[in-house]
Amino acid sequence: MRNKTFFIFICFSFCMKSGSGISPWILDGDVPLERPQFLFFYGASEQEVVLSEERWIEGESSFCILSLPKFLFDQELGAKFSVCLPKEEGTLSFWKDTFELLDSPDTTKRLPEGQGKLWFSKHILRGQWERANKDNLPLDFWKDNSTSDGTVSFARFDLSVPEFYHWSDNECEILFPSRVVATSPSQKKLISLRFDCTGFSFFKEQITEQNDLWLRSCVAGDISLSESFRHTGSVYERYLEWENPSEEVICPEWNRIGFEEENDFVWENGESFFQNWKDRHKILLPGAHIVFTSNHRIQGSSFSSRLWEKIGRQGRWKWNDLTFEEFSFSFQQGNDYFSSSRQPESCRNQYNYYITKETFCGNPGLPNDFFGDHWEKKYSYPSCKTDQLRLTEFFPGTSVDSHSLGAFVEVYNKGEDCDLSSVTLIYERDSFPLSAKEQIVKQNSFFLISRSYWEGWPFLSIVKPLSTKQFKYQIPDLKLAERKTGKEEVYVSPNHEFLILNRNGEINRSVTFTEEKKLFPHPDEETPFSFSNRNLQISPGSGTRGFGEGASKKEITAKLSELLLTGTSDGNSNSSERFLEWESFPEEEGYVSFSVSAPVFRSFLFWKEKGERYSFLYSGRRFCLPLGGMELPDASLSDSDFAITVRDSDVSFPSWREEFSYWKSDIHSGFTHPNKRQSIIPEGFPFEVSFSRKSGETSGCEAFTWMSPGQENKKEMRVFPVFTTDGKEGVREVKEYRFLFEWVGLFTSHLVSGNVSYEFPFSLTKEEGYPKFETPNMSSVSLFAEEEIIFTDWKIPDLFYQESWIHRLGALVIEGVYPNPKEAQNEWVYICNRSHFPEDIRDYTIEDESSSDGLVPYGFRFPGRIPKIRNHSDLDLHSSVLLPGACAFLVDPDGDDWYFPPLIRSGDLLLTIVSTSAIGNGIGSQEMLDLYKMGNSRKIHVSTYGKKGSLSPFRIPLASSEYSLLVPGVMGNRASEFKVYREEE
Repeated sequence: MRNKTFFIFICFSFCMKSGSGISPWILDGDVPLERPQFLFFYGASEQEVVLSEERWIEGESSFCILSLPKFLFDQELGAKFSVCLPKEEGTLSFWKDTFELLDSPDTTKRLPEGQGKLWFSKHILRGQWERANKDNLPLDFWKDNSTSDGTVSFARFDLSVPEFYHWSDNECEILFPSRVVATSPSQKKLISLRFDCTGFSFFKEQITEQNDLWLRSCVAGDISLSESFRHTGSVYERYLEWENPSEEVICPEWNRIGFEEENDFVWENGESFFQNWKDRHKILLPGAHIVFTSNHRIQGSSFSSRLWEKIGRQGRWKWNDLTFEEFSFSFQQGNDYFSSSRQPESCRNQYNYYITKETFCGNPGLPNDFFGDHWEKKYSYPSCKTDQLRLTEFFPGTSVDSHSLGAFVEVYNKGEDCDLSSVTLIYERDSFPLSAKEQIVKQNSFFLISRSYWEGWPFLSIVKPLSTKQFKYQIPDLKLAERKTGKEEVYVSPNHEFLILNRNGEINRSVTFTEEKKLFPHPDEETPFSFSNRNLQISPGSGTRGFGEGASKKEITAKLSELLLTGTSDGNSNSSERFLEWESFPEEEGYVSFSVSAPVFRSFLFWKEKGERYSFLYSGRRFCLPLGGMELPDASLSDSDFAITVRDSDVSFPSWREEFSYWKSDIHSGFTHPNKRQSIIPEGFPFEVSFSRKSGETSGCEAFTWMSPGQENKKEMRVFPVFTTDGKEGVREVKEYRFLFEWVGLFTSHLVSGNVSYEFPFSLTKEEGYPKFETPNMSSVSLFAEEEIIFTDWKIPDLFYQESWIHRLGALVIEGVYPNPKEAQNEWVYICNRSHFPEDIRDYTIEDESSSDGLVPYGFRFPGRIPKIRNHSDLDLHSSVLLPGACAFLVDPDGDDWYFPPLIRSGDLLLTIVSTSAIGNGIGSQEMLDLYKMGNSRKIHVSTYGKKGSLSPFRIPLASSEYSLLVPGVMGNRASEFKVYREEE
């Protein structure tokens, strides 16, 4: 290498260490420059950075042009240079203007050529320069961080940097590229600076020497994914940025890179594929960033086309054995473009080396948070903080009455004026930076983030591609996050809480937020007329009472008035639609809160509109239900046991109270029309519930599904025996009946038995509470035998009502049946004497639905047999007298090793039948049984299991190993008065 009269200062790590204070230029204090001087630096950076974007430094007699803006130049540890020129009249202003024009998106302006002592400069396009020099071969050059023979120099920043050409012994050229991203490489604007470089010696040897130092000292290390972008509508097209996150020089291994999503893997691991990367990125300097791009208009290395489409898709990037999450991201949001950054900075404060006409938040090739605090100080308004912003309204989007409206989020700024580019909205898992450039929001103002632009409205509207998923009952997971710090304000719906925002299944109401982040449906009273007349209950840009503290004060208390849980039917097909109806005062409006405990616990909150008395909420596909009502989430209601609670606001401290308990077996046993679908109406004591009656229609759903959602309830007649006492013979007898009815008039009833019918008329009138009817003085009761069971038959043809009640039990009562034991011959019937007199069981017969048998003691039929009883042996095998309060087990003669329930007592009788091999014809799983006594030459009906032959018979389905026992204190009028048990193993 030669140094001649033109002094070229080449600085390397051994002459300029980081922070050594040696300046990269020759200015004042030196002999004034007579010619240009070129200075190359490699392996050196400044600790004290001058935060200036200018491309030059000025002295009294000279100035130096830098290969990068000053603050990047100071931080670049890799290759960089400056060229110092003598200061002449107009030369510095020429260079200021020419760099300003170079980095201007305006391509129409041209500056005249410039020249000075031994230098010449002009603007030129890349294509023009290449055509002018296609036949010229330089002695050496440095381009894209490599020399003419392929020697690579390394850099911290992956940016478009100037090129250096050594054309001859006395002529060199520097091409300064524009930072403007051109539409094509040939249209790239350049500044060509040709200068006298007599005596220049090329710097390849110094690059090689520093590379050797780094290669000997570098450590094995991993890189990290730092930024990604993909959009064909942007000039940036597609890129992935990686970084060395450590403060050491690392030697990464380049073995394979790929992308994984669900079960799909795309890998690149070929030697030829990685050779360019291994050469260009053999080492990575501390904090270095490298860019892989499909775009020749920005600096970076090429990348496999198979991997480009994966950018911005939910999945994982793989680098060797490391994994980096890639989240679904919308790179275009409204008219702005955003990169997906792992260490984001306020978009306003994020320095982007490249210049475009589009609004872009990203900085490929540079650290994402590079000197953000410095840029912050340049602006008049501070960055917004999440603790000064809060969500006040959310609308999930809908189409109501042919009006389509996209989702929006309303935000209120309660703090000082600030810049929104520092904040990101996270909507579910989608991230939406609020602005790619400075966007000021005023104190005490509202703004909207929405799918569509609210043009002409008096508030700021920010357009974002919010998910089209419709959030009908809960808000999406919403967060306001600071880009720099990651600090978040979180807004979520608890998993079990649901807001009812719809009418007829169409969303027409927004969600409002209190300061405590509680959620409420938007109140009608605070909806502007411009929306309410379109059946929309929203107030974008203006806030609501929920914005303050008054939302909870609008709670009202409603009463559960009707529910249908069995689904609906039109006679041909069935639907699982169900509903609840709530009754309140029509003049009231406000919030109603209730909860349902099954199939899982859920609470619901809806707005009750003024003028509405019956509000109904339904689930399932609308099949038979009328128009109106509010749709509940799927599976909110089920035909299983559950409880409903309601929030009671009519007390000093609003609290939850149980409104209704739905016990399926109890309620279903009360249905008077099992082949119809009837809604349930909650009632007070003693009825607890009533059932809807037929509307009068004879076709369609009305003929098979009886209900009245949204209307006054139509109830079936119900009769209930309230009090029972022991009659004069010691058997249980009804003392008083109560009635639930909508009909007033005169009708008749009967006391009946198997042998006698006694008719008595009476009249019902509506009074306070439920009407009651006390049994008349039955002077004709002597017509009935003392042991006989007596029924009361009620018939009201106008109400389609008829029902039989046990008015008085007989002397013996069938209190349990085991029809399906594991061994069929081990069935039994449990019989008890509930009178005050002993009964001889030899006077009795048992009758199923096809045959009858007389009863005898077990030992009478089998004198020498000792039966095997699994859980008890002290039974009376020989007595035929059943004493008052005593019980007996009637068994099949062929049975053995019986299982009896735990209520068995010592001294209970063991009975069997007189002659046949099975009780009746063998007891079926749902069979009805009756007990008769022969006396005074007549057959007396004493007990029933299933009320066979009455106006309201019932059956109790029992599976294998199941038995039924009468609930204490009841008379056996319905299946629900028997409890089902399983044989203990």
